[in-house]
Amino acid sequence: MAGRGTECMKNVLRYLEDESMDKKKAPLDTSGWKLVSMGRNVPQQNNGYDCGVFMCTFANYVAMDQEFDFTVNDMEYFRKRIAVDILRGKIALDV
Repeated sequence: MAGRGTECMKNVLRYLEDESMDKKKAPLDTSGWKLVSMGRNVPQQNNGYDCGVFMCTFANYVAMDQEFDFTVNDMEYFRKRIAVDILRGKIALDV
C-alpha cells in the first residue's frame, strides 16, 4: 500500500462503518474523527505475514503519540510483545 495511505485509510473507515451497520445495526459516528496521512516516511512491511503485527504496532505508537522509529526488523520483537500483552490481559504502556 506504499504511497496510497489516504486511499487505504478511507477503505478502512468504510470497512468500520460497514461493520457497525452489519453488527450493531447502527451507523458509526465518525464526525469527530480526522484522517491524517503520515506521508511516505513510515516503516514498510515487505512480506505477506506481518500485516497484523504492523497494524498493532502502528496503533500502539499512534496511541502513545510516538514517532514511528521501528523497522521491519523489529517485527519479531513486537510479535512476542503482543503475545505477552495478550497473555497478561493488558497492553504495556511503553513502546
